[in-house]
Amino acid sequence: MKRRSYRQYCALAKALDVVGERWTLLMVRELMIGPRRYRELLENLPGMGTNLLAARLKELEAQGLIERAAIEGSARTQGYALTDRGQELEPVIRGLIQWGVDLLGAPKEDDLSRPEWDLVAFRMLFRPELALKVDGYFVLRADELELFVQVEARRVALLDRLPRDVVETVIEGPGALLRAVILGETSSDEALGSGQIQIKGSKRQAKRFLACFRHPSE
Repeated sequence: MKRRSYRQYCALAKALDVVGERWTLLMVRELMIGPRRYRELLENLPGMGTNLLAARLKELEAQGLIERAAIEGSARTQGYALTDRGQELEPVIRGLIQWGVDLLGAPKEDDLSRPEWDLVAFRMLFRPELALKVDGYFVLRADELELFVQVEARRVALLDRLPRDVVETVIEGPGALLRAVILGETSSDEALGSGQIQIKGSKRQAKRFLACFRHPSE
């Protein structure tokens, strides 16, 4: 498959020559979650097709954005991971997610959703400039999802588990309500005032943490 080029001496055009093809940034989104097997990428990108996925992976590998990587827990299975150069696309993904929040609206019947996509949005919608007084460990429980989160020096990280002997703040409530807070559809004050969210630990820290997801358009 021959790649198309804008053939313009412009940084934006050159960038789009690499990542502007359909599906490419969604592949980057998947690999921002972590290394992925070919089968996992295919499952999370329904409609892409195996031939196109194989071609895009080959192109991104040639461009130095992804590399082959061993999948944890499987000595024989290899997958794909972002290189340092690929990780540099994070601000691009963040900007597009923040810009695209207002386009979401109500989900349609045939709209697909994956919990992993919400995790990417969770990281990208965190606003470090609002986290001046938010440091510590947090647990978010919503429906069947449980997230372990660390905020340090205005950076948010998702953890596999909490370290031992840390003091955490637990925030538990309906998934739809917490998702509305993350997406900026509901303020943290409204969510906490609804009585549907339970806090274990510091209520002040919980409020400050949830307020870090206000949408930039507010």
